[in-house]
Amino acid sequence: MEILSNKDALIPIFREKELEIKSFVMGFHVYRSIWKPFENEVLLTQMEPTYTEDKFTVAVIDVNDSVIGHLMKGKSGRFAKTIYYFLRASEHHKCKVRVTGSAINQGDNKGMKVPCTLMFTGQSEFIDMLSHELNKHM
Repeated sequence: MEILSNKDALIPIFREKELEIKSFVMGFHVYRSIWKPFENEVLLTQMEPTYTEDKFTVAVIDVNDSVIGHLMKGKSGRFAKTIYYFLRASEHHKCKVRVTGSAINQGDNKGMKVPCTLMFTGQSEFIDMLSHELNKHM
């Protein structure tokens, strides 16, 4: 972080950075009646702390702000939790979802899921930490 100064104030300057990670939108079997995914569709995410199953859930939402899936929990259950904390750390941190294929069932007892790329933007230091943590929990 750099600091610019003038006579009146110190103004912090944050460097933004981007990160892309391949992942899945989970729960398509639940939301398929309201969502028809198509390749290169871009969706938003939001923290969903009132979700009764897991307070660290990150929901995937469409242009109408309807929940149409959730981010995967990962092997240890910390993948979505890590993203949740990244989003909570700053209102400037964002995670978008770009659909990369059709819904699939991989026979892993996790239902239908939609392949995607998660696209993060945020402060450089946080993106570096996020990359390190997400790669541990995929």
